[in-house]
Amino acid sequence: MRTSQKTPETITTIGIDLGKNTFHLVGLDKRGAIVLQLKVSRGQLGRRLSNMPPVGTLVRMSANGMARPCTAA
Repeated sequence: MRTSQKTPETITTIGIDLGKNTFHLVGLDKRGAIVLQLKVSRGQLGRRLSNMPPVGTLVRMSANGMARPCTAA
């Protein structure tokens, strides 16, 4: 896991690269700078996201690279 010295509250956008068994999370601050890079397993994904504060935008990348916004249920 690579994170900056900033707190998770500074994350405004989270990108998720969907894989078969592992997922890559990238958190961006309001300037677009990367403040979080994390590789998690399928079982850890929900737990990791639920421990983060609410963010403005959540984007997922499908296998073909097309980004689609996700909405919280």
